[in-house]
Amino acid sequence: MDKLYHYVYETLFEDGFYYRGLHSTSDLDDEYAGSGLYVRAKLKANHPYKTTIIQQFDTRDEAAAYEKEYISDLFDTDPYCLNACEGGDTVNSNIGRKFSKTTRERMSIASRGKRLSKETIEKLRMSNLGIAKPKVACNKCGKEVAANTVNRWHNDNCGVRIMGHNVSSPYSRIRSPNVSENNPGPE
Repeated sequence: MDKLYHYVYETLFEDGFYYRGLHSTSDLDDEYAGSGLYVRAKLKANHPYKTTIIQQFDTRDEAAAYEKEYISDLFDTDPYCLNACEGGDTVNSNIGRKFSKTTRERMSIASRGKRLSKETIEKLRMSNLGIAKPKVACNKCGKEVAANTVNRWHNDNCGVRIMGHNVSSPYSRIRSPNVSENNPGPE
């Protein structure tokens, strides 16, 4: 069946989050609200929402071009935007997907020994330049570290050092001869 209607829409949730997308259908009353990863999660959790058609088009290509322009930088800059990519029929079907252990092993084997070209490495480097990494404070030592590594090296794994020895680690057996229960060390 041919899709008779092509439109760009916005689904607005009561908490202020929104999703913008395009839809092609033969039934304008199909109650379509979006299929993006984040919008599906909110719909599954029964968050109240309202979907509004922004503009209709004669072809899907026209709708895709308008969607790309309509979303533009919002998905990157607006924290309330639920779009995961820029739109315009851009789809990454693996976002949020959980692969089985067997599939992960096959993917690992397939990528072994492959080297990235210098051009690819440079593109990756340039895409990360100027991106501010959020920082959080360690619960034990209070040091501000990158949020993505705080649990690896800090918090419960924090190695607070006293006189050069890691005394907070459960694996540490080395104690300074000057630090004991009776002598807590220099103040």
